[in-house]
Amino acid sequence: MRYIKKQIPSFKDYYVDTNGSVWSYKHGVEKELKLCLDKKGYPQVHLRKLGKTYTLKVHRLVVETFCPDKRVHNYDLVRHLNDIRTDNRLDNLAWGNQKMNMLDARRNGKHNRGEKNGSSKLTSDRVKLIKRLYYEFKWKQSKISRLLVIHATTINNVIHENTWKHIKI
Repeated sequence: MRYIKKQIPSFKDYYVDTNGSVWSYKHGVEKELKLCLDKKGYPQVHLRKLGKTYTLKVHRLVVETFCPDKRVHNYDLVRHLNDIRTDNRLDNLAWGNQKMNMLDARRNGKHNRGEKNGSSKLTSDRVKLIKRLYYEFKWKQSKISRLLVIHATTINNVIHENTWKHIKI
């Protein structure tokens, strides 16, 4: 993508470029602003207007400046296509919604499914065993629950694929 620097809408003294850098042009002096990370690891910058300081996310500034057409598709979220929060290049950012963001995460291997999820009580092997006992051996869910010492609701969710859909037997 071509390098372009463009004025940030509603901040006449500030510019952002296609690489995700933010610039100040106060008093005729060009200065690249330092970015800091918020609690979630997203770069942000402090801009001043009429004596008030605004803390803004850099990825939103880039997309709102170069792609202001979010209302065309009614999107309200800025997606990092490669899921790297500090990569604010314009060609890595896009308007989207939560579903699109989750699909990006899954495509990039960032989605914590199954055993990767920190709150998971089951393993892939246990899920396969549950499905095998239910479908092949025709065991009742209550019997599987007692045998494996797993709550009946968890067994039901696995069998009806409310959870662990990605594990097949």
